[in-house]
Amino acid sequence: MTDHPFYNYDLLLDEKSGSIIIYLRQGLCIGDVIIKNHLRISTWLRTNAAPETMCLLNAKMIYVSADAKPKSMTFSEFYVARSEVLAYHLLPPAQDPVDYDPDEPNRHMVSITALLDKFRVDGKIRISQQVNLKKSLEISREEYKSIYEANIYCPIMPALGIVNVPFVLIRQSAAIFAV
Repeated sequence: MTDHPFYNYDLLLDEKSGSIIIYLRQGLCIGDVIIKNHLRISTWLRTNAAPETMCLLNAKMIYVSADAKPKSMTFSEFYVARSEVLAYHLLPPAQDPVDYDPDEPNRHMVSITALLDKFRVDGKIRISQQVNLKKSLEISREEYKSIYEANIYCPIMPALGIVNVPFVLIRQSAAIFAV
């Protein structure tokens, strides 16, 4: 999945582009996004600047089904409602610094599994030391939750392989969490 070519775009002075993978109920899509320079692509959908409809350029959609090999289609422009995005991350090997202070007191990492439709994410979630995972999920109002040191794969289509990323955002309301 990592052989997607990077294209150059006519960017405005305050814009940048980057490649991402988004996970949808139908499968996954690899493409490029254009956002403002002051934003981090890896946390873009958690900001007020997140669009209701995402546009991926030079996109490759890979459909996932249990009864066939991966099927892909390419599009010069691919539009998807943000509400349909189950998870997303930068296309490896690109990465941003993590979105937390590692020296922050009273927080720790908890190993979890998150099930997102056809995808499984094994990784770590950072929570307060004063609550357990259940309580943390109950009080959290984040649309997208950060998962660290993540291994992402599709159990019904192992041919897609395992994607290892230091950081992925997953839609909390679409995930089933397990320990």
